[in-house]
Order: sequence, then structure tokens, then C-alpha cells
Amino acid sequence: MRRAESHVSTDGLPEFSRKTVFVNYAELAAVAKRSIFLIARFRQVDENETRVTTLGTGFLVGNGRMMTCSHVMNNQEAGHEPHQDGDLYMFLMRDENGHMHQSAPITLKMGETVFDYPAQDVSVIYLPRDFYFDAKGRMVHHPDDYLVLANNPRDIGADIGVLGYPMQAIGFTPEGSLDIGQVFIRGDRGIVNTRYANNGVFYYEFTVAFNPGNSGGPIFDIESGEVIAMVHAYRSVPIKFAKEPVPEELQGEFGATEVVSVVRSTYSLGLASQNYTKLAKEHGVCFGD
Repeated sequence: MRRAESHVSTDGLPEFSRKTVFVNYAELAAVAKRSIFLIARFRQVDENETRVTTLGTGFLVGNGRMMTCSHVMNNQEAGHEPHQDGDLYMFLMRDENGHMHQSAPITLKMGETVFDYPAQDVSVIYLPRDFYFDAKGRMVHHPDDYLVLANNPRDIGADIGVLGYPMQAIGFTPEGSLDIGQVFIRGDRGIVNTRYANNGVFYYEFTVAFNPGNSGGPIFDIESGEVIAMVHAYRSVPIKFAKEPVPEELQGEFGATEVVSVVRSTYSLGLASQNYTKLAKEHGVCFGD
């Protein structure tokens, strides 16, 4: 199987120094958001139409490497469009100064430049040199400026932060093109509620409310900046049922004299970094010390 280049050369570039201790979440977010991107797919429907779809969030995890969820890149469920070889992808990032950067469209091919692992809900993307440099050869993102995954799990109560590009922060023009001015990164913070294993896959639950589009984004240990998990999903558990009367004047509209209300407890789920240790050897995904 032919693989993409193993890394992007940094010969002649300034040395990159990675910050490893943060005072608070705001400081971490200002640094980390350079490595977090909205993933958009451009698919040629016919000779007159290109369909643009914003898929979710991805983040850099090594020189020439990005991670996101499998269900972001290659969702096989009914009603979703999985990856097709020939699709073009663009990666967008709003930097610490509020400026939007967008990569040139990049073609990805399954098994060569994108590797999909549905059982772990992860995809690894190989990025070309064009991702880091503009058409005039000027560096727009240092190839060594990436996030590192945490080697060790975090305990219940640990402070965490999340960054990503939820769908409600994405805008489109009337013609269906991405409205770059309406693409925003969003953050939140919380704690680790619990962690556990299910069928050999390690999970965290968090107090943070994840939204569509956050999938594939990083969840940080606020103190170290290491990525302890990747945004996966949420689950909603009924905890209380109650019957409530419908006001008499509305009974005809509802067709009933009472309705059942359900109170639910919602848990946000992250896939722990420990799920990806094998990917480190195979794909150059980087872990902390």
C-alpha cells in the first residue's frame, strides 16, 4: 500500500517551541486553536454543481497529520454521505487575531492519504506541503505546530476544555458557498465526570454540552494542554416521567387531555487518547511525555 509522504520538511524554517504549561483555559485556547480546523467537503455532483458540506472538526496531531472522527469523514449510516475518492477537502481555521485561514482544496484517497478506523471512530488524514504554505511559498502554519495526545488518563474532577466548530457557528451564502466571515471557533470548559471502558474502547463523560460539528475536536487537560480525548457523541438518559394535564382550550389541538413529559440527563462522550497508542507507531500521531 502506497503511503503519502511521512512528514513535511522543516529545513530552513525557524524552530518551533511548544508550550506545555498554561495558567488558565483562555491562555490554552489562544494557543491551541491554531491547530484546530473546520473540515469542509467539496463534491462534484455534475458538471454544473459542486456540493459543499461542513463535516466537523479536526486537529493536528503531528507533522503532516490530522485526526478527526470516522463519522466525520466517512459516515456509513443511512442519510449520510461517506467519503468518495475524488472528493476535495478544505480546512479552515480562525487564528488568535480573528483572521480566517483556509487551505487550498486537497484531494484525499482512502488507504493512501486518509485512513479510517470505524471501530474506534477515528480517521487519520495525511496532509501535503500545500496545507502549510501558500501559493507563493510562504509558511502559513508551522509543520511542528500541533497538539499532542495524553499518555496518561485523567481522574474524575479534572478540569477540561473543548474547542471546535459546531454547525450553528457556520454560515453559507445564498448560492450555497461557505461564508468565511461566518465561520467561528467555539470553546467551553467543564470537568471529567467519569471514565470507563466498553468493549475495549476507553471513554470519558463530561459536563460540557457537545453540539453537531464539535465531533472530531480535541478535549484538553487545561493545565498541560494535552489532548485527553476526542469529541465523540452524547447520550441522553431518561430519569423522570410525568403526566401533565393539557389546558381545556388546547385539548382539541393536542388531541389529548394529558401529555407525558420526560426529564433527561445528557452526558457528553469523549474517546480517550489511550485508544490511539497503536496509531502513534503506524501514522506518526504524537503523544506527550
